[in-house]
Amino acid sequence: MASEYLTGEEIKLVMEQVIDRYLIPRFLDLGMEASGEWRSALRGTELGVIRGRHYTVQLVNGRQPGTYTPIAPLQKWAMIKLGLDEKQALGMAFAVSKIHKEEGSKYYRQGGTTLIDILESPEVAKFITSQFQFFIKEQVTLDIRRYLQQQLN
Repeated sequence: MASEYLTGEEIKLVMEQVIDRYLIPRFLDLGMEASGEWRSALRGTELGVIRGRHYTVQLVNGRQPGTYTPIAPLQKWAMIKLGLDEKQALGMAFAVSKIHKEEGSKYYRQGGTTLIDILESPEVAKFITSQFQFFIKEQVTLDIRRYLQQQLN
C-alpha cells in the first residue's frame, strides 16, 4: 500500500512544491499580490492539504454583497496595492467597503477567479504522481535490498 511507503514529511514536501511551482505563480499571474501575507502563509500538510489565510475563499469566489468589508484590511490593501497614504487609503477603504456591501467584490462580480483551478489540472496531478512514485520507488528499492541482504546472510 502506498501509505506504507510515503511519510507525512514526504507528502508535506510534495504539497509545498505544488505551492511553489503552481499556486504562487498563478497567484502572481492574476495580480493578486498585495502585502505578501497570503503567499507567505501557504503551507502543505502531512495529510496532503494546502492551507492558507482565511480570506482565500474571497480570493477564489469573491465577496458576496450584503455586508461591509472591514476597513482596516482594506486600508492596508489600498496603501500597499495602490500606493496611497494613510488618509487617502482610509477614504478608499470606506468606498470599497460600500461597493462590496452593495455589489460584492470585483472577483464576485466576475464569477470568481481561476486561482485554485491549477490545483485540479492534469499537469499538477502528473507532478504529484511522479513525486510520490519517486518516494515509493526509493522505499521499495530499499526494502528489496534489506530483504536480499537478510536472505544472503
